Amino acid sequence: MTLLLVQINTVLGVVCDIICFMKVKIEKIIYPGKSLARIDRKVVMLDRGLPGEEVEFTCLKSKSNYTEGKVSEVLVSSAERVPPHCDHYLICSPYQAMNYTLQSEIKKTQLKGMISHNLKFEPKKFEFRPASKIWGYRNKMDLHVVWESKKPFFAYNLPGKIREFRKIDKCFLASKNVNILLERLAHVMSHEKPGSIKDITIRETSSGELLLVIYGALEIKSFISTENIDFLKKGLSLSGVLFTHTGSGREKILWGKNLIEEKINGYKFLLGPTSFFQINIPMLGALLKDMEKALELKGTERILDLFCGVGTFGIIFAGSARETTGVELSGESAGLLKKNIKLNGVNNFRAFGADSCDWLSRAAENRFDVLIVDPPRRGLGGRLCGEILKKRIPRIFYISCDPSTLLRDLKELLSIYELKSITAYDFFPHTPHIETLSVLTLRK
Repeated sequence: MTLLLVQINTVLGVVCDIICFMKVKIEKIIYPGKSLARIDRKVVMLDRGLPGEEVEFTCLKSKSNYTEGKVSEVLVSSAERVPPHCDHYLICSPYQAMNYTLQSEIKKTQLKGMISHNLKFEPKKFEFRPASKIWGYRNKMDLHVVWESKKPFFAYNLPGKIREFRKIDKCFLASKNVNILLERLAHVMSHEKPGSIKDITIRETSSGELLLVIYGALEIKSFISTENIDFLKKGLSLSGVLFTHTGSGREKILWGKNLIEEKINGYKFLLGPTSFFQINIPMLGALLKDMEKALELKGTERILDLFCGVGTFGIIFAGSARETTGVELSGESAGLLKKNIKLNGVNNFRAFGADSCDWLSRAAENRFDVLIVDPPRRGLGGRLCGEILKKRIPRIFYISCDPSTLLRDLKELLSIYELKSITAYDFFPHTPHIETLSVLTLRK
């Protein structure tokens, strides 16, 4: 085989070996979605390619221990390769190009390998829950508006790029109704020419109720004429259209209402434009079922729910406990938390609008029996892990959306806790993301 190497200096001053027409074989896909191959013994990290496939690539960056490259052509395809639904699928990951069975197996293998590598042991119990619904599951979409020749297009950010975007036609991770609303919205915008609109958010409940949020510098009143609203909502359960000023963050109801209502396990949750709620409702149901079984509540427990959002876990489990305390920093979510407590008739839930770490540092010693944490992608962090260790709460239920930060935090917590189980949930089919529930108990 002939190998052509051309050494160049990039504008960033990085020296890179450009490998032209080089054939390599993909060994595996590693978290969060890079395809791994080797040239001799040097690792090559590529943007796509399924295990067993032969591909050509060009080099983007070369370092002493690995090379990053971009696949130019798949030479020999895997039997597991399938046509992707979305034209823009590589914005999310290369996972749409493989069948779902392989996706699930790859994520399961990735997580098990990360646990073993980082913790130096395997948990006594490890399970992986595949998604029950692999298309149309996303209940929240954030999109940028790109204007070209006075015509609007919706777009996603390119991975790692703040000011670069990829236009989309439709997204199959969202429901049919969301895509219908996007198409109609683009039509209205192309006629009204509201060039100040820069971003939009669409939220949807499992019953199909929709909330549209428009972000811009100027409010366009003609945009919400009776004719336009009737066109947007025809056949859809559109409940409200909101405007948020990009400078001040000021929110205004243009039409309808500013909240929608999600229902799960018989409980109701009011959601606003920015309040956090799980993206995949069917998988949230699976997570709640596992939590209920593992909690084994007897009615005497005192639950502490940190990063509690609008109250999903604390409210659902409050009825089986002595009392629940929820802590949430976000102003919108903290306000909705109090409304949801009242809406569900829960009378043993105390809500606090505060930073979780600051609040826990002031809390009384040994007050709680169960700790539930559902932090953002950055995880708990060293300071909060330290406060948790001081409190020595008997049981911890750690819900995580990022295995890397989860394992970092577990290394600290396992100094006095035992990891009873890790259960993984595929909340995000066709993407590299993995949601997990870790159950820890205080060592005696």
